[in-house]
Amino acid sequence: MLPSTPSSSSSAAAAADTNKERTCDVFLSFRGEDTRCSLVSHLYKDLCRKNIGTFIDSEKLQRGDEISESLLTAIQGSRISVIVFSKDYASSRWCLDELVKIMDCKKLKGHYFVVPVFYGVDPSDVRKQRGSFAKHEENFKHDVEKVKSWRTALTSAADLSGWHSQVTRPDSTPVDKIVEDILKKLDCRTSSANLKGLVGIERRTQQLVSFFQVGDFLKLGIWGMQGIGKTKLAEAIFYHVLNGFQNHSFLANVREHEESRNLSQLRKKFLSDILEDENLDISTPTIVPSFVKDRLSRKKVLVVCDDVSELSQFEILFGGIGRFGRGSLLIVTT
Repeated sequence: MLPSTPSSSSSAAAAADTNKERTCDVFLSFRGEDTRCSLVSHLYKDLCRKNIGTFIDSEKLQRGDEISESLLTAIQGSRISVIVFSKDYASSRWCLDELVKIMDCKKLKGHYFVVPVFYGVDPSDVRKQRGSFAKHEENFKHDVEKVKSWRTALTSAADLSGWHSQVTRPDSTPVDKIVEDILKKLDCRTSSANLKGLVGIERRTQQLVSFFQVGDFLKLGIWGMQGIGKTKLAEAIFYHVLNGFQNHSFLANVREHEESRNLSQLRKKFLSDILEDENLDISTPTIVPSFVKDRLSRKKVLVVCDDVSELSQFEILFGGIGRFGRGSLLIVTT
C-alpha cells in the first residue's frame, strides 16, 4: 500500500466495485517492483492532492491468472489511463493484460485519454519490443494470440505522445508536468461532453476523421454562412483527436482579435500552448522569428484557427500555414 495519501489502493478498488456510477478520473498502470516507491508514489500523491480520483492497485495481482473484475471496472470507468513503462513492465502478464484493456477502451470510447510515461526506458524499445520488452514473446510463446494482442497494444501505446523520464529528471521533475497534462485532458473531456447533445455532430465528426491519413501534415477547412455550426464542428473534431498530438491549441475568434488589434495576444496563447513557454516574448508584432519557426516545424501539433478572414493572419500567428511538423493537423473555420 502507498502511505500518507487520502485513499489507499484497496479503498479505490472498493469504490470501483460498490459505486459504479461514479467515474474514476485516472487509472495508473505500472510494474510495482520498478516504480512503486519512486515515480508512481510521487504521481499518486500529487493527483490525490489535486483531488483527482485515482485508482491504484499496489499488489499487482499476486494470485490468479487473470486481471480482476475490479481492475477491469476501474479501467472502463476511468477517464484517463497513465501507463508507466519501466524496465520489467512487459515481464508481467497482468500489466500487459491491463495495457490491452486500456488500448481497447481508447479505441471504443470516443474521449478516452492514454498518457504513456517512459520510466528509464527508450520509447522505441517499447514500440519495437526490443531488450526487456521482447521477453514477453519468449515467456509466453505458447499463447500466440495473447502475445499478438500484447504486441499490438505495446506498439500503439508507444506511438502516443507521452513523457520520457530520461529526458526530464529527476523522478519528481516530470510529475508536475504529467499532472498538469492530466488536468488539461480532464478539462478537454468535460468540454467534449458538452458537445454530445448537438444533433448529428458525432456522425459528422467521425466522417471527417475517417479521411485523415497518419503521417501527413493535414489542413482541414470548414467554411459556410455564419451560424451553421462551423465552430462546434471544429471543436468536436479537436476534442476527438487531440490525444494523438504532442501539443494542441484552439484559437477562437481570430477575425475579432485582429479587428481589436489584439492578434498578438492570440499568438502569445498559441506559443504558450504549443511550445509550453509562457515567457517567450516576441517583440515584432507581425513577424515570427526563424528560431520559433524551427521549433514549430519539429512538433506534431493540433491547431484550430476559428473564424479566419485573411491569409495574413496565419503569418502573424505562427509564420505561415505550413510551419508544423509531420503528422500535424490544422483546422480552419471561415
